[in-house]
Amino acid sequence: MEENKVIEILKEVSSKLKNAKKNDYENADWGGVYKKAKEHYEEIEVHACGDFPQKLIGSNFPNESDVEKQYRRNSFQPTTKPYWKKAVKRLNRIWAEQNFSIDFKDETAKEYFTEETPLYVNTFAFFRSIATQSKINDPNGVLVVDFDLPVKQTSEGDFVIDDSKEIAPYPSIYECDDVLMFEEGDFTLLMSEEKSIVEFGNGKVKEGYVMYLYTTTEIWRIVQVGKKVDWKFEAKVYYTHDLGYLPAWKLKGTPEEVINGAIYYESYFAGALPHLNEAVIIHSTNKSVRNKVSFPTRVYYEQKCNADGCNNGKVFNESENSWGNCSKCNGTGSVRFSPFTDYIHETPNLTNDAANVSFPGFTYVSPDGGIIKDNEDVIDKYMSIAFSFINFEGTPDGNKAGLGEGATATKTKIDREEQFISILDISNDLFELLGWYLDAAYQIRYNKESEIEINPPKNFELVSSEEMTAEISEAKSNGIPSVVLSEMMVDYVKKKFPLNANVSRIAEIAQYSDSLFTLDDSTIQMIQTGGNVAKWEVILHYNFQQFMYQVMTEKENWAEMDLIEVHELLKAKAIQKESELNANRQTADRIIEQLA
Repeated sequence: MEENKVIEILKEVSSKLKNAKKNDYENADWGGVYKKAKEHYEEIEVHACGDFPQKLIGSNFPNESDVEKQYRRNSFQPTTKPYWKKAVKRLNRIWAEQNFSIDFKDETAKEYFTEETPLYVNTFAFFRSIATQSKINDPNGVLVVDFDLPVKQTSEGDFVIDDSKEIAPYPSIYECDDVLMFEEGDFTLLMSEEKSIVEFGNGKVKEGYVMYLYTTTEIWRIVQVGKKVDWKFEAKVYYTHDLGYLPAWKLKGTPEEVINGAIYYESYFAGALPHLNEAVIIHSTNKSVRNKVSFPTRVYYEQKCNADGCNNGKVFNESENSWGNCSKCNGTGSVRFSPFTDYIHETPNLTNDAANVSFPGFTYVSPDGGIIKDNEDVIDKYMSIAFSFINFEGTPDGNKAGLGEGATATKTKIDREEQFISILDISNDLFELLGWYLDAAYQIRYNKESEIEINPPKNFELVSSEEMTAEISEAKSNGIPSVVLSEMMVDYVKKKFPLNANVSRIAEIAQYSDSLFTLDDSTIQMIQTGGNVAKWEVILHYNFQQFMYQVMTEKENWAEMDLIEVHELLKAKAIQKESELNANRQTADRIIEQLA
């Protein structure tokens, strides 16, 4: 970027900060998507981070007293946070090792990105945890290539980059409220957590802003200098990368609109926000109401304190010649009751007021808790509906999507397919970001085009073994073709034993070799009676486990053998078994003939 362009940006920054409320950069008018992105992030933080929902509570209850508002704040619990976290955690399946592969052409690069990445050690661990979560919580945030630059001191005492050592790039994410400017493919201006020393009053304070300007060729470090109130900045080239493209990318979500040439993204989980907000409001209100009116209240006629010398709660102390509070009623002038004291009152007669008592003098009034219970049910409903809108259904009682009362395996399968599409969109975005980052970081570190090949996920394990059992059962009852059933059963085994490669391989062998693999005993008997199956096939079916164990014992490389080879071995054992059975039968027949 030309220096004059940088100067223009500095002037614009200075002007915006001068006009900002409270001289706070987050309150400056950065235009574009900044304000809307920040509001979106703050709304998500209520559920993702458990922040107190000031906007939701404050704006909806303007007539509440300060005491009531403070009670809401003090008693607030982030009830929606676990549900949000659970939904985000489901995205971890994207990064399951069996779902994707990354091919490094040289071991040096592999070692760096998996074992030597600054701060995070493993680059992929960063994307699996931090990047995935940030993408959902803050889609307008920015991923950049950051640097651990090797430096050396010159003879003049200056510090410069040591070109004899390799640059150590690593990924960093700037939250949307720190992304002051973003021109797609051109530049981005980012607010750093660093602070510079500026003049304030008669002294110096470390309160100046430090920013980084990423361009297609270099990174500029912008530092506030001079008097704090003057908003002056100096810019120096921090690092020249010469990539020819911007090493900074929006995390992205669902593109919603273009504002002044910039794209505003909504979180992929944005569809859940309205109902989660409602759940938060109702829960906070319900808690206040429950605390105020849901407990039994004692009702009794006032009984004057009968302690010696008590006069409306005051007792005269002759030794001190002064009045003090009665020790029995604590200065109230009447008896106070605790859960551990008895209420005793005079026996009613015709001459005292107690004769008009319509209840035993002391009772409890219990409010109707139905409204509170109804509200709690509504909260559960809102929670469930919220995540159904993003195809991550789940209810507070722990039911999985489509597995509630009355659900069918077919409905479950449809729900899972919708969830698959949602996860695939997120996965594609994440691996696109990963590819961009690796290409840039590789080129910066090794000064050559990246040789890393990424194969992103094409499928995800979205179904439990219990769900698959239900699906198989329903498929059988509906007469699904055996070829489909066969695939479902193999998938079931792989799901049931994900860490046992041998079991999965045996399932594949059974599917290929056993023609009766999906049939029950009654069906097999009917087919056999009709002469539609060879005897050895029946023998193989019922003795598959034994034959397979023999093959595994005889052939050490059985798992690597072609399915046809294993099938021929199993077939041969079945035919041999048939021959033995026939021989035994013939022998038995001869014995019977001789006896006859």
